[in-house]
Amino acid sequence: MTRTTRLAAVVAASSLALTALTACGGSDKPTGGGSGSAAGSPCLGQAGNTTPKKLVLALVPSGDAKKLVQSVKPLTAALTKSLGIPVTAS
Repeated sequence: MTRTTRLAAVVAASSLALTALTACGGSDKPTGGGSGSAAGSPCLGQAGNTTPKKLVLALVPSGDAKKLVQSVKPLTAALTKSLGIPVTAS
């Protein structure tokens, strides 16, 4: 796997992680029609009352794991700064 491919994989994984953090939250309570589905309710961009305290990027190396973790240090630093929570890679 080339360095560019690895970086693309890390960026894709980070994008998925950010999507999970910013996804619409829901509750177990039915909203409206009694069906128990929240499909008709608007997305308010809130995840309930939970706020993540940290984000850990789980990396799957194809080679040297320590080298991969070192190569994403700039990404974790940028995510930490923009999200306001500690971001680490393992």
